[in-house]
Amino acid sequence: MLINLAANIKGKIYWASRLLNVIGTVVVMSMMLLITVDVILRNTINRPIQGSFEIVEFMMAVLVFCFFANGQREKGNVNVEMFVRRLSVKARRILNIFNYFLATGFFILVTIQMFRETYSIYSRYDVSPSLHIPEYPFMLAASVGVLFLSLVLLVDLFVAIFDAKPKENM
Repeated sequence: MLINLAANIKGKIYWASRLLNVIGTVVVMSMMLLITVDVILRNTINRPIQGSFEIVEFMMAVLVFCFFANGQREKGNVNVEMFVRRLSVKARRILNIFNYFLATGFFILVTIQMFRETYSIYSRYDVSPSLHIPEYPFMLAASVGVLFLSLVLLVDLFVAIFDAKPKENM
């Protein structure tokens, strides 16, 4: 029963991380299209898209944080194994648990601070300088990205503690 619940929660977290990855991909493609159209309009008819620089900045903020959780889920982040390879299996397991514990704790704190900052930006109703676009939705999107990174790290921590084998491409 408890194992089924844990597997169900893990599946939902992994599904959400893949969804964020798809959103990030759409944002990258939209950003490339916007930049391309802006350059073409600027160089052909001398009419660039007003505020395109601001829009690209917001898109980049969303884009970066969308890929973190899925990158961790796929273990695509940088991993230095030069020294770890020489350790025993038990020592590697302890080191993994320690690393996941630190990373999970750190990113939970980052998540809390980002949501606080999102609320602060919302309360002040901060807007972008030229287009007057509210900034809080983009900060909220970044906060959600870090939240799901924290959740994936938490899943990895539990997997490392209980020595369960994670299913590939859940």
